[in-house]
Amino acid sequence: MSLKKPVLLLGLFASVCAAVAPAALLAAEGGKSDAEKTMESARASMLSRDYAAALESLNAYVAMPDAAKDEGLVLMARALALSGRNAEAMAALDRLISEMPKSRLLCKARFLKADLMVRTGRVADALKILDEEARRVISEKRRLEMADVYLKSADSFFKPADEVKKPDWARADAFYAKAMSMGLPLDKEADVVLRRAEALSNLKRHQNARILLEEWKKKNPAHPKAVAVALALGESYLALNLRNEAR
Repeated sequence: MSLKKPVLLLGLFASVCAAVAPAALLAAEGGKSDAEKTMESARASMLSRDYAAALESLNAYVAMPDAAKDEGLVLMARALALSGRNAEAMAALDRLISEMPKSRLLCKARFLKADLMVRTGRVADALKILDEEARRVISEKRRLEMADVYLKSADSFFKPADEVKKPDWARADAFYAKAMSMGLPLDKEADVVLRRAEALSNLKRHQNARILLEEWKKKNPAHPKAVAVALALGESYLALNLRNEAR
């Protein structure tokens, strides 16, 4: 993954989290404070991809008494991640999470940390964070937003944008399962079941694929996509050498 690309999931989670806090306070005279000027400098450096300069500004910014430190730490984590310094990026986010538990950026910080964990292979830890955030989601609309986040992550593992990369079937299945746990519309759920079955088959977990497909088909026998599910189920039977069931 190119370090010049945005962090994978940060943009996807933006709709789930609260709005970003104001950049900085204005001075009493109506002009810009030193903190705001420093933040503007940091943002300009980020836009020009000069992450070293951005980090220099951000280190100065978070030390200022009138700075929005949570905003500075989130941007610092992004600059560090884009520089390939993932451990330091997570340390910046941990500082925000531990020192500012009431920050409006707490949600964004936790999701960005989960994204960094995925990028560094700590998928189980990332899913734990996502589960904790998911439990805070109440409305159906928010649940579907969370499901969409899981689906986009799963799709990136199922069919990587980089054609050189091979699919990561295990991670794809894990994220598709999380999306299903959010409660998907039935038509979308059918598509996810078929993709999970394909991922499980590629992992040689044919029995798991069989169980998944059988359960969905039993619950939704009249659904238009039940035929596609039945065909996939037949393939699972054949892989398990259950030729009578496959007929």
